[in-house]
Amino acid sequence: MMILALMSLLMMPGCPATCPDQTQPCRTSTLRVVTYNIHSAKDPELILKNLQRLDADVIFLQETPLLEKGVVEFARKLGMNFLFAPYQPGGNSGCAILSRGTLKLVRPLKSAQPGERDFGLIAEVTVGGSMIDIVCIHLKSVPRPLVTGFVSSVGLRSAQAKEVAEFTVAATGPVIVAGDCNTLAPSPDYGLLAGVLTDCCVVTKTATQPSIYLENLGLRIDHVFVNEAWRVRSCRVLPLAGSDHRPVLAELERMEKASQKSTTTKPGP
Repeated sequence: MMILALMSLLMMPGCPATCPDQTQPCRTSTLRVVTYNIHSAKDPELILKNLQRLDADVIFLQETPLLEKGVVEFARKLGMNFLFAPYQPGGNSGCAILSRGTLKLVRPLKSAQPGERDFGLIAEVTVGGSMIDIVCIHLKSVPRPLVTGFVSSVGLRSAQAKEVAEFTVAATGPVIVAGDCNTLAPSPDYGLLAGVLTDCCVVTKTATQPSIYLENLGLRIDHVFVNEAWRVRSCRVLPLAGSDHRPVLAELERMEKASQKSTTTKPGP
């Protein structure tokens, strides 16, 4: 249990920081990112195949196991570094970030409400000599029935979204926030993030693509947000099997005017 707890908040040592085939450097002018709630990896072989097909530089996972055909195996087979933050201390399920660049944990996102699961992690990825703040989130789930459950849970989701939004506003360089937000535009919790960041699907006019179907309703509750340091080249929801959620893939380009944090001097959040 102690070993699991330590592994859950540390990057797995020895994972390569280069692309999986080891023959070319990671993309620096553009970045492919994907967020994917993999539904406890009930079909890990298909999930892995999907991740290989998506060919992302940074992967944001939710509901992922750490061991037992989980993120450890995904990272090894993809040739990527990873960080993992459990929903419960010492647990085997949580959120993870995988990257072709080097990763450093900033902090896990801890629930302020007793009895509620934690909801993600904040990290730094170093690509091409500069740091990018990345945040993987899995906001408060919606109890059933959906309508009353959404109303009863919006307060906690809003508090979680506010914490993430405040971090991004204080950041001085490029920021990417992605994950299962369990919310829709224009709800208050979504607005806290969309008010300070850009929703990539909105920019690319793909906001009507559902990332999950609940009670025969197609809903987009999985999101990729970025700050002004990025130009969104594309963003779309891909209808891949393997989970009840669909992955959201975004291709981002760094804006030359954006302030960048040096790898040697990093201001506090």
